[in-house]
Amino acid sequence: MWGGEWISQWTFDYASKQLSGNIKLRNHYFESGNIQFNLHKEFASVAVKTTDGRGIVDAIKDVETKVSVDF
Repeated sequence: MWGGEWISQWTFDYASKQLSGNIKLRNHYFESGNIQFNLHKEFASVAVKTTDGRGIVDAIKDVETKVSVDF
């Protein structure tokens, strides 16, 4: 059995056109033992192609997809 959660928080500053945020990942796997994995990763400056809603969402999606693929 396993369980877990992915929590991310992002802030976009329109004045500087910078996206920043963090991801907290917690995973718990238990079968014939107990394994836990915890990750907290900060992102100070993320590139945003366009400052409309779609551009901001796409930038977040790109970062979160890369994080999930790296594991």
